Amino acid sequence: MVGDSSQFTLSGEGEEYQQRFRRSWDPRLDTFPRKYVATVFAYSNVRNNTIKFWEDMKNSGLFIYWDPEKGPYEFYLKAKSSEIQMLRVYEVDEDLSPYIKPNAGYRNAPLWTGGRFHCKAKPILSDLKMRDQKGIFDNILIKHGNPLSKCVNHQDEKYYSIFN
Repeated sequence: MVGDSSQFTLSGEGEEYQQRFRRSWDPRLDTFPRKYVATVFAYSNVRNNTIKFWEDMKNSGLFIYWDPEKGPYEFYLKAKSSEIQMLRVYEVDEDLSPYIKPNAGYRNAPLWTGGRFHCKAKPILSDLKMRDQKGIFDNILIKHGNPLSKCVNHQDEKYYSIFN
């Protein structure tokens, strides 16, 4: 997501997930290998920001961890950009921990310090599952009068490049 802040209000599912995570949070987690990266798979602009739109996103399983009204709906009322993104997650064949600097706990994005980096990557979801997810994403966008999403063209998804 693009905007000023991602401090959404959590849904019941999000609260439960966060509580499980907080109970297990320990500085030793910083020693676990970092082997996952994400790229933008598809994106669109939210022209019709309604609570019902976000409820449909949540109920479809695409946006389950945030309260539709107090989370993304309110966020997009204030955001400078109305872009919504669908990410594709990959498992990489190397530990990226040496190139990541923690940034004040689990709520803040870590900082990439590795410069340009090239490694092998395997998508977590199959191409078919991603197409299915994009179909759900697009159906909800269209149902609520938002433009169809655009796919980002990745040349060879067996390899992943990270840029600073």
